[in-house]
Amino acid sequence: MHALLLLFAIVPSDHVKEVDVIEWNSFYDDQGRLVLDQLIFYDYVKNEKFGWRYDVVDWRLIQPREVLSDEETNRRQKELNLEWFKLNPQSKITVKYIPEVVNPSQVIKTENGYLVFFLDKKANNSIRKMRCKVFHKTDTMYDPELVEREFLEENKRKKL
Repeated sequence: MHALLLLFAIVPSDHVKEVDVIEWNSFYDDQGRLVLDQLIFYDYVKNEKFGWRYDVVDWRLIQPREVLSDEETNRRQKELNLEWFKLNPQSKITVKYIPEVVNPSQVIKTENGYLVFFLDKKANNSIRKMRCKVFHKTDTMYDPELVEREFLEENKRKKL
């Protein structure tokens, strides 16, 4: 488990992909129950039929969120730091605990936009790091990614 957490914290910067917008969408049924959480990745492009617009590049399901108390998060952070310094006693790097599933704490605001970390099941469970100019969270009673297929079929998307 510690190895996975360390990987989240030290993903090399050359593995960063960039899109214009990342949407974290929570899709609810008509009874208000959560159906799925997904990340939807958009680029601003000229669409042959519809002109300039944000087209979906790709999307990923997000596993159910792990809700941790502040106390538990702090405990895991201390545990991770102790483990890191045991393995790397000369290190001046501080490793940040990031939960194993995506939640809002894994969206980091930077000077140029946002960094988003997630476990990508479509890429052999690799840890992905995405950069975007705009990040937003939506709660809907429809699936926006399915709606977007009317504008650009899934098999014609750029993909991550």
